[in-house]
Parts: sequence; C-alpha cells; structure tokens
Amino acid sequence: MKKWAMFGLMMALTAMTGCHKDDEGYIACDADSVVMHCEEGNVVSCVMDVDSRRGHLHVESSFVYGDVVYVCKDGEVVIDNACDGDKVVLQNDDKAEAVCGLYGTVFCSNGVAVESASDACEDSQGYPDVSKFVSCKEGNLILNGGEGDYSYGPYMCDQISGSVYHCDADRLVKHDALCDAQGAVMCVSDGGAWRIDKTVCSNDEACVEYQKGSAKYAACFNKSNVGDSCGNVKVYGECENETTLVVCSSDGQGGKLLHIDCAAQGESMGVTRKCGKIEDSNYGYDCRTVCEDNEGNEYDEFGTCTDENVLHYCNQQGQYEKPLACTTCGWNDQYNDFDCI
Repeated sequence: MKKWAMFGLMMALTAMTGCHKDDEGYIACDADSVVMHCEEGNVVSCVMDVDSRRGHLHVESSFVYGDVVYVCKDGEVVIDNACDGDKVVLQNDDKAEAVCGLYGTVFCSNGVAVESASDACEDSQGYPDVSKFVSCKEGNLILNGGEGDYSYGPYMCDQISGSVYHCDADRLVKHDALCDAQGAVMCVSDGGAWRIDKTVCSNDEACVEYQKGSAKYAACFNKSNVGDSCGNVKVYGECENETTLVVCSSDGQGGKLLHIDCAAQGESMGVTRKCGKIEDSNYGYDCRTVCEDNEGNEYDEFGTCTDENVLHYCNQQGQYEKPLACTTCGWNDQYNDFDCI
C-alpha cells in the first residue's frame, strides 16, 4: 500500500514542480524554484548536484543533508538533531557549535536545533527567492505553481529578510507586517528560521500598522489608546512618562496616534520594559527591555556603545549579556539597533 501511495505522490510532485526524469533516472527539479516542504508526512526537497548543477528531487520520511536530519512534524519541516547545551548533536554523536544545513547554518537556540538562511554556509545551496517558487491563485499562496498546485496557506515568511508574503487576489505582496480582518501578522525568529506569528485582536482592540525606524510593524491596540489625529507627534515618538510611549503610526496622511503601555508589555513578556530614547537621529523613542550590569548601570536590548567601542546590551529575556569589543560600534539601520558594524 505504501508503494502505491508513494508512486502517486511522486507523480503528483512531478506535475506540481514541473520536474521530469533525467538521463540518469533521477527526477530532476529546479533548486531555485522548489523549497523543502512536507507532503503526506514525507519531506520533499530539491538538492543541487554540484558537478552537474542540476537538482534532484528527494521524497523521504526523513531527509539527511550532511549532519542535519529533517523530518515532518505537524505538517512543517523541522530539524530532528538533538542539542547538548548550545551544541548540535551530529549523526555520529559528535557535537558541534554549528553545522551546514541545506539552506544555511544550523545551531542550537534555547535547546532546539534551528537553521538560519541569513547566515552564509559554504556547503549550503541557499534558500530560494520566495517570488520564484510561490505564486498566487484566487488569493491563495501556491507552492511551485503549475498544474497539481500545492496550497501553502495565507502567509509565508521570507527566510532572508523576515518579511511576510501574502496574496492580493493573484498578486504576490511583500510586507514587513500587516493587519488582516482578524489581527496582526508578522514573522518572528526563533533564533534561526522565521515563522508566522499572528495575534488575533479582541472586540475592544484595533489592529494598526505602524512604522518605527526602517521597519514596519502591526499590533493589536486597545481602541481607547488609538487616536485619529497625531497632532505634532511623529513616528519619532515621545515618552508621556517612564512607562508610556506616545507615537504616530506614520508621518504621512492617515497616521494614527498610539499610546503604548510599555510596563504592561513587559508584564506579558515576563521582563521589565520602560519608555526611552533609543537613537537621536532617526529612530527616536520606543519601549525597551531593560537590565542592569553588576554595577547597577541600565541597558536595553537595543544596545549601548561606549566611547571605547564596547557594546553593552540585554537579551530578549531581559538578561545582561557579556559586553562585546567592536572594531566600530554604532547604529545599524538595517536591524534598528546598536551593534558591531
């Protein structure tokens, strides 16, 4: 029975991906147009052969790439390697701080092996451009396109930028974050891969898209904290007091005035959050997770650069991290934080 099911699946995949058998009997595929995914509990991947520069389709209950094992769990591809502290356990039970996966660097984050496509890895073939392997049909994301389409879902994360892709009718659209009829949608990183995070707004809340620095966000706000006019307040923002941020969602027409309770944010996250100025020139004020060093000096997750080019910062759990000595420490517009640049 399994042989028949697998044969049917292979035929469907051949139609779906535009794949065909090559002269060597492999099912050929385009590695730039096929992303690893799950079909009927099997991991489907297209692996580039370095010598021939051709892709070979793999359909297996688990897929091994070098020292990394991929399996399907709840319809999603996950890495099956265990973690020993901050080290990845390999197939021969050796341990490594990081190894190469199909799409990027695999390492351990909070006890789970994850893959970061944004980290260069010499032996990885790289994550395909979303626009090359995803299309839209009647408002739905379609994986690989063509006949025998595989419906992916309403949203997909770009593994390089962390942006959200969705469909506006038959047009593929890319956002930093967005509001839909139910709430806020964005991509969050678990230390490696970007995954969809959706917050459903209650009846007392409204979803608002807003801009901060070089990024755009979306969140549910209590309707009493959303004003129709920003007045003199800009996206730069200001602190009403130590715990309340006041900011305009955009500097153009239609901007909404937002009152954000930083302390309440912190309570829900299990950390201490305050309102404060993050960066003088463009970013301005925001809620920030704070921590202290052994001498009682306060820092936050955005980081602080000293005159000696030393970076002090908190992690997302509100813990003070070991300072980093930088060649140059400064503001990073791409990530909206202070960093070694």
